[in-house]
Amino acid sequence: RGALLVRNALGEETADLDEVVPPKSATRRDVLEAVGTVVLVVTASTVMERTGVRLGGRFQLSSLVVGGLVLAAVTSIPNVVAAVYLARRKRAAALISEASNSNTLNVLFGLSLPAVLVGGHFDRSTDLIIASFYVALTVVAYAAVWHFREMRRTVGVIVILGYLCFVGVAVAH
Repeated sequence: RGALLVRNALGEETADLDEVVPPKSATRRDVLEAVGTVVLVVTASTVMERTGVRLGGRFQLSSLVVGGLVLAAVTSIPNVVAAVYLARRKRAAALISEASNSNTLNVLFGLSLPAVLVGGHFDRSTDLIIASFYVALTVVAYAAVWHFREMRRTVGVIVILGYLCFVGVAVAH
């Protein structure tokens, strides 16, 4: 069933794109643009993260507020716009794909990869708080979609309330 959901999500996304932009083979210029874009995004992300940390220090904000709220929210804006667009069109599979891709990359590169490369573990309470809320909200969302075969408004409200609890914990921390 999970594989079918993923297959449907990919099929919906590619079907929409194929209608608007017929697929064609990549050129050398396409590859160079893709590599350049990745370099630009990584550079901009690094600058944004360093600026956020500096501003957080200047305003005496905890790293949980700076990283777990401010930077996470700013970097998620494009995904939220896409998710709202897909939700309003009742495209559950594509919505799950959009939200999952963003969250998976955030966790992989923001929590897991540094822990593996540096050999660290969740020794700071902020890491544990962020990871715990991420896991809990993700499990609730996936379990609901799995059970109901759609993302219901009530589940969305529950996820938003869970996020607001995270905001409360982050600000109080």
